[in-house]
Amino acid sequence: MGTRRFNSLKLWMALKFMGRAGYAESVERHIDLTDYLANRIDQLKDFQRLGEVETAVCCLRFLPPAIRDAAGTEQDRMQQRLQQRIERGGEAWLTTTVLQGRRALRVNINSFLTERRHIDESGRIAAAGGSTSVTEENKMNNAEMQKNIEFIISQQAQFSVDIRQLKEAQVHADARMTRIEGQS
Repeated sequence: MGTRRFNSLKLWMALKFMGRAGYAESVERHIDLTDYLANRIDQLKDFQRLGEVETAVCCLRFLPPAIRDAAGTEQDRMQQRLQQRIERGGEAWLTTTVLQGRRALRVNINSFLTERRHIDESGRIAAAGGSTSVTEENKMNNAEMQKNIEFIISQQAQFSVDIRQLKEAQVHADARMTRIEGQS
């Protein structure tokens, strides 16, 4: 991190080292690689590219059939989980952002070392991470459903159900999910 003046110094040094033409060539190369990434995303059936490539940034969403028709919040959680899985794997790095109120994955190609092979490998990593995330999501949904069934069965043993207790349980579950999402 630095001050604005120091950031200007970094840009000035890059221009001095590369020259205006070299810097422009580097920017064009990054945009070409981002176009290549966008074309690769278009070929992946479980991913959706968001928007056209205008800079070295490309946004996308992981939307496999299992969550394509799910609520927006579920889709958003899946984007967050996939981003975290990829980051923890240590082989690639991307961020998330919010576009039109929905969570999206964001890739920014800005290293002069990036090559097409890195993009191809990142596509493989994202697809593998996405498959694992869907499997985990299904396991979590099944475990949550089992807990709900067990809860309902235990409540059926009682003559009357205390609605107030159910609402409190939901508030605590929502608070717990909010804390978990806040930690990620």
